[in-house]
Amino acid sequence: MSQSQFDVDLGLFKQIEPAARPIDTFAPVRIKAPDAGSQLRELAEGLSTFNKGLTKFGLEQKAEQDEKDRVLGEADAAELTQADRIEIARQGIRDAEKAGLIPKGLSPVRLIAIQEAVGRDIARDYESRAFALLPRLTDPTNNENIDEAFEAEWQRTQLQSESFYITSAALKERADIDQRLIRQATIERGRNTYALNKEQHADDLARDLDIADSKGEEFTTEKIEAWMNKGRDEFGASFFEEGWQRIQAQAFELARDGKLEEAEILLVNFENANPSGQKNADMGRKYADEISLAEARVEELAERYEENEKRKQDQERDEARQQKADEADRIRDAVGELVVGLGDEVPDRSEFRELVQSTLKEKGFSPALIGRYMTDEFSGDYSSLQDPQAKEDVIAALAGARTLEELRSLADQLGASRIQLIEAERRLETKRDALLSRVSREVSLEFGVWNDEIDVLLDDLPDENRELRAKIIRRELGAFQAEVDRVTKEVRSNNPDFSIGEVALEVKRRMAEWNTENIGRLNNADDVNSPVNEIARAEFKMPSLSQLPTELDTDQFTSTDFFTTDIAFLTGEVRNYFQEETLDGRTRAALEIQSKLKREFDAIKFNFARSVGDSIDQEGITARRYRTATLFSGVSIDDLKRGTFENGVTVTESLRDPKFTPFFPNKKALEDALDEYDNAAPEAQSGTLIGRLITELGAENTGTADQFATMQGLLLQRRGMN
Repeated sequence: MSQSQFDVDLGLFKQIEPAARPIDTFAPVRIKAPDAGSQLRELAEGLSTFNKGLTKFGLEQKAEQDEKDRVLGEADAAELTQADRIEIARQGIRDAEKAGLIPKGLSPVRLIAIQEAVGRDIARDYESRAFALLPRLTDPTNNENIDEAFEAEWQRTQLQSESFYITSAALKERADIDQRLIRQATIERGRNTYALNKEQHADDLARDLDIADSKGEEFTTEKIEAWMNKGRDEFGASFFEEGWQRIQAQAFELARDGKLEEAEILLVNFENANPSGQKNADMGRKYADEISLAEARVEELAERYEENEKRKQDQERDEARQQKADEADRIRDAVGELVVGLGDEVPDRSEFRELVQSTLKEKGFSPALIGRYMTDEFSGDYSSLQDPQAKEDVIAALAGARTLEELRSLADQLGASRIQLIEAERRLETKRDALLSRVSREVSLEFGVWNDEIDVLLDDLPDENRELRAKIIRRELGAFQAEVDRVTKEVRSNNPDFSIGEVALEVKRRMAEWNTENIGRLNNADDVNSPVNEIARAEFKMPSLSQLPTELDTDQFTSTDFFTTDIAFLTGEVRNYFQEETLDGRTRAALEIQSKLKREFDAIKFNFARSVGDSIDQEGITARRYRTATLFSGVSIDDLKRGTFENGVTVTESLRDPKFTPFFPNKKALEDALDEYDNAAPEAQSGTLIGRLITELGAENTGTADQFATMQGLLLQRRGMN
């Protein structure tokens, strides 16, 4: 406002005077002008008794300044650390000024705003801790009082303040937090309790079925109906599907145990079930196809049981026969050792009989085995002792054999006795031990080189991956020893005149050549199966079949990108799919989804063409329907590279997970792509379909080509996309 404007205003007010006054005591208001805002405020206040319009103006100016101070105060509080806030609450605002936690000379409004913001922030710290209580408080098995739990958590809050503004703001914020979180906890606990009780009721059927089986009792149609009716009465829901799943599982288990008749009766009793008062409750009609498939499966499992039982009986007979043969061999070995110990001294028949019987008894053979030997074989063994020279001649002839197989074949040709064979085997074993000992000494240097190379290779492997480390060491050291054994046998066979030393030196020479060739194999980065690449892949944890997801996790299952209650066209079918516990059941459910998708896809595409146009509501029902369908139809490499489908729907990040989203229409396409990758030169593999997918999705998500193909193959199997 200019000075002339001030003059005009003052002049106007001077005209408003009393009609008579004995003494003129009126003097114009004097205005100090440190700044324009304060000038206007003071002017308005000074003239407020004369002009209500100026009073209103002054109040508006004050309110505007107070709002600015309030915003500044909240900004001041936002810059404070949590420790600073607690200290301000403890000390009070004036002591906080002295301590330098906040600037001095701030307006009262600004100071109040700081205190209120501090109070709210302290309460919000409580909110984060209170929110963390929800998983525990919503657990249906937890009887903890929800209100008391939040109150106990609030007591941990460091709110020890005499400040009215801090305390009142904190308590108001806490009241809002408690109202929201207590309601949420109460609703979720109730929902979870309901779900748990339903699950327990379903599990009660499985338990009752097991009890009936253990008692040899029939689980009748009446019992099935009573269980279903109880579920309806207690939960207001049918338990048809839950009942079928557990009846089917029990029938399969009975069949696996060879109880075919019991399994068939159980399925018939379910088929006859028709619980009262429930819509579409005729199980025979509702589950006709499923029952038919289950009956076939039951017969298959029962046949497999019979086959296994027969195989087990045959194995038991074979084992008994082998045990008998082994016992006879042990007795012959014991007698052979006794004879070898006698040397050239041959006792008379009765003396030898007593000696054999006492020796076998000392070695722990049963009287029955001893008696069988004395009846069937004693006479022949004693006769072989009568001509020591003939014995030595046979043993000398047997000494020419280089292997155990050759020795036994030659023994049959010469008609050698069991005792003569034992002596020859002992001499062959001694010769073999001497050879192996010499070979071991000669190749020790090459073994050390091989071992050192493996140690260097394993330096890049994380210490925590002990399983892979042990696997590589066991495999590669075993490969070295296996090659030593193979070469030794080959050298002996091809060089019958070689001495033990000559054989050992030749093995040493050939193992040096083998080392040179295979050290290259250890470190061949171009070989996907080489140990160096095996170690490079160690950081990627390939999930086993049991670890791969059988259903979407909670967040994905309920997210707007996937399954929501307003996507009625597919949600029910997908939920049924994930509730299936058997591969056959999942295959059937997946086929139902595929059939519905064929009908729905045309409608979806039509809607896009007719109503969506260039503007696509990415969070709308049509877009979400399309993304849902892709979980059972697949996402192409072109879709990934574009970031959208052909109709413009965005390919969300959740659709790029190879554990949930198929990138091939069926297993045949996957196998063809894997063949293309395997047959390509290493430098060209990145250009194959699988190579491009790995590049697009990121190797940290896919692993190697084999690992990616494994995940996709299992997923296609679960989706019924065969």
